[in-house]
Amino acid sequence: MGGGTIDHAALLKFLGFGNPGAEAVFIGMEEGLTLPPSLEEQLAIRSTFPRLMDLQESAAAHPDKYLGCDRPPIQRTWNTIIRVLLALERNEQPTNDEIRGYQGRRLGRTKERGALLELMPLPSKNIGTWPYAEIFTDFPDRDIYLSRMLPLRLIQLREHLRYGPKIVIAYGKSYWNHYSALFDDIRQWDTRGRFQIGVSCGTKVILTPHFTAREMNGAVPALLDLVRA
Repeated sequence: MGGGTIDHAALLKFLGFGNPGAEAVFIGMEEGLTLPPSLEEQLAIRSTFPRLMDLQESAAAHPDKYLGCDRPPIQRTWNTIIRVLLALERNEQPTNDEIRGYQGRRLGRTKERGALLELMPLPSKNIGTWPYAEIFTDFPDRDIYLSRMLPLRLIQLREHLRYGPKIVIAYGKSYWNHYSALFDDIRQWDTRGRFQIGVSCGTKVILTPHFTAREMNGAVPALLDLVRA
């Protein structure tokens, strides 16, 4: 995999993976980053992506641990996402093999029912690192990046969601205030156990802890109940 041109504007408009008209939309804070290949190589490839990319077709810019073999390990965040998507198909107790099969063949595909979106566009290893100071000189640190990009991202995501998905699940409790700002027509959020739920123009919106957080231990059945309700 060689180098290439990094299109900064395209990277900042990237929304995520999956069906542009998905029935079920999942929103996280930002995509994880795994090296190698180098960040510059990954960004050059990602610069060619449409705003909603097919996850399998994106594999050139992603290590293939979870996507590129017949029996991949189950990715922890995707595990809950897949369980929700299978519940929408009335498969409420999938086996591990069914989850692996969905992960390897159906998750994040442009003709499936789900989409995996991110509040912020640039992938990062964790919130304590910022590898973009030299690549994006307008964003010398994460705080400046967030302050400048977050208002724009809220606009981008609101515009995308105007088509009206059936359900949106936004995960990561630290970011609930940002997620709720996407749906400023929701005046009252109802607390249901560990979740908050509202309705925006016919779309059911559920705010959850991060799917890998301790707070979600044992909570997936309750989430599935909210999805089905």
